[in-house]
Amino acid sequence: MKQFKIYENEYTKEICLIPQGFTWLGFFFPFIWSLLKKHYLLAISVLGISFIGGLIVEYLLVNITYSQELGLFGFLLVNLGVSIFVGMNGNNLLEKLYANKGYSLKETVLAANQAHAIATYISNKNK
Repeated sequence: MKQFKIYENEYTKEICLIPQGFTWLGFFFPFIWSLLKKHYLLAISVLGISFIGGLIVEYLLVNITYSQELGLFGFLLVNLGVSIFVGMNGNNLLEKLYANKGYSLKETVLAANQAHAIATYISNKNK
């Protein structure tokens, strides 16, 4: 059973589900996950930190240690850090995004999947 937070827009009545916990897709593909969730600011941040931050760390490590391998390791370490951050905090960042778009938290439900979570929410709402 997974825990889902259900957000609803008061005006359009659109329902959005946000699963709680670690997001594996966000961990393995943080940029693509951000684009799929339409969190464009996060996508730009992920791309910028991963690429530019990684290059800066790689450049500094190569110039300090004169080791290409250590520079590549630094680049990969920055990207791993970004992946871990998105994996652990991606769903929380989505909650903030939806709150800023006018959605409000309606309920938190335990369900096996998203379809079951929506059905549980609608049945609780109609009571």
